[in-house]
Amino acid sequence: HWDNARRQGRTAARNMLGRDEAYERVPYFFSDQFDLGLELFGRTAGADDMLIRREDGGGIVALWLRDGVAVAGMHANLRGRRKAIDALVTAEARIDPAAFADPTVPLEAVVAGT
Repeated sequence: HWDNARRQGRTAARNMLGRDEAYERVPYFFSDQFDLGLELFGRTAGADDMLIRREDGGGIVALWLRDGVAVAGMHANLRGRRKAIDALVTAEARIDPAAFADPTVPLEAVVAGT
């Protein structure tokens, strides 16, 4: 995806200037198709579970888990959930499936044990 290529290019340039910097950003992809907009964060490969919740307005949020930990997440038509999904995946948060299933629970509060 062009967003990753742009960000990787910045890291490559800094390394050519003598920095020893790793590119550690969580993979990211987005697409807009007619009236559908989606964004995916992380890697779904290796996930052993997937959770989906529907929210008001017809949008969905999905999380892919490995051993209960978020390894990827996406939304369809819920751009306001972008930062929360990215944060769960980046933090490798342990997810409470019951809290995630309840669309009245904010995504920031679906971490197990909180």
